[in-house]
Amino acid sequence: MKSGKTLSELAIEIERRAKSKKDFVADSRSLRVVPGNGDFNEWKSINLEVGDQGSYPLTDHAHGQISGFTNIPKKYYDRMRDESPNLLALNVNHWMKENPKRRMVRTLERPDVSDFSDLMPSPLREPNSPPVPMIRQARAFLSDRYRIMDNEEILESVLPVIGDIGDCKVVSCDVTDTRLWLKIIFPWIEAEVEHEGRKVGDIVQAGFTLGNSEIGLGKTFVDPLVYRLSCLNGARMKDYGMSKYHVGRIVGEGRDAQEFFKDDTLRADDEAFLLKLRDVVKAAADEVNFKTLVDRMSESTEAKIEGDPVKSVEVVQRKFGFNDEERTGVLTHLIQGGDLSKYGLSNAITRLSQDVGDYDRASEMERIGGEVIELQPSEWKTISKAA
Repeated sequence: MKSGKTLSELAIEIERRAKSKKDFVADSRSLRVVPGNGDFNEWKSINLEVGDQGSYPLTDHAHGQISGFTNIPKKYYDRMRDESPNLLALNVNHWMKENPKRRMVRTLERPDVSDFSDLMPSPLREPNSPPVPMIRQARAFLSDRYRIMDNEEILESVLPVIGDIGDCKVVSCDVTDTRLWLKIIFPWIEAEVEHEGRKVGDIVQAGFTLGNSEIGLGKTFVDPLVYRLSCLNGARMKDYGMSKYHVGRIVGEGRDAQEFFKDDTLRADDEAFLLKLRDVVKAAADEVNFKTLVDRMSESTEAKIEGDPVKSVEVVQRKFGFNDEERTGVLTHLIQGGDLSKYGLSNAITRLSQDVGDYDRASEMERIGGEVIELQPSEWKTISKAA
């Protein structure tokens, strides 16, 4: 499992983002895409003008959302973006006006450097180091029905519960360009996965994975996490978790761009969801619930790969969208692990998460590892008997 940030680093970055984020709701006719300065780095070469509220470089993610909104095929959109920004602006602006709808634009300040992946938040930098220049980006282009569930709200609700539960351990956490991740285990709740009815020292501990996206990439969720001590990897069991889409009532009025604020009704509904979120976190520390998950894992040791393991992994690649490098990694860890079963395949996938450079993708590997355990017999048969 990738380590990501420390909890203190996460808190500092969440606080920085909370202070710097700014959101607008506007009629698409008041929005305009314009090519940026040619001297800019590629990731900020095209801007979105938000009425009279400013002009903001678009992130890759926001470009993808604009492509979907205007029904411009992504492949052609990207070609225009790379080769003819003026043509892209002409196309996008035409369809913004031709099919007007109210949109939410989420903006956020970030370090104004071409490669900021290793840059620490300013409170963690050397005291005498020069300040990092910042730039405000349009990071999301969303429906006006999008309900904001910000990362700081999630943490403010969940962290006190974690403190009340007892001696919890943060095994990994991070906030990426797309998601908040928090992975917690309860070391005092553990069990042994039985292989074909025999205990062989494969100890696992209970925990949970919390995830949230502020930019329209899926639901807020809390899923049980089963953490394997022998390899320090975890499988996320989403079938036993809780999630909620960021969808609410239409917000804002008028055609002009305006800063967005939640109303009381939406806030009350959000608070009710956060209360449920806390209940799910508490349930993750329930030993009876954990035993159910461990029993599923023990059962999976008896589901063998009966055909060609290479072909089985190719079926897994198609089902879960692995690239060729990931497929090779899964096969390598499967063979090295020496366990040609559903459980062994799950462990091979979660082990691969340590090799993946991107934290979001590594976390998705943990989800896929859990999904393999939860495969129905008919789905597993397609994998196990591949030849």
